[in-house]
Amino acid sequence: MNITDIVVVGVGGAVGSMVRYVLSVQVTAWYLHATGWSAPVGTLFVNVTGSLLLGMFIELTLGRIARGSPVYLLIVVGFFGGYTTFSTFAVESGVYLRAGEWLPAILNLVIMTVTGVLAALIGMWLARMIA
Repeated sequence: MNITDIVVVGVGGAVGSMVRYVLSVQVTAWYLHATGWSAPVGTLFVNVTGSLLLGMFIELTLGRIARGSPVYLLIVVGFFGGYTTFSTFAVESGVYLRAGEWLPAILNLVIMTVTGVLAALIGMWLARMIA
């Protein structure tokens, strides 16, 4: 690890975080407008799309890009690290639990986890179909 690696991760993370913020806010606003319900759909959207795209990227670049290379650090560690948001998912679930809202908490935990893993697997499968 050197200063260049840190800067590359930081740049990727900054871009990923900005994209996450814009998409999360827009998807949440759209959902609220369309349904009248407030739910963490923005977080779901970025986590699922991030899992799908990261799965595709990993599958397409497997054996071609070293784990510590600048491209890997920029995209995998930086961008997708900034774009997806486990901590927000965890806090949103915790808020439901603290409020005694068990059904939304369980639904959030199950839906986020299952769809994230499925999206990653679908991304890997799509990448194999493309390659």
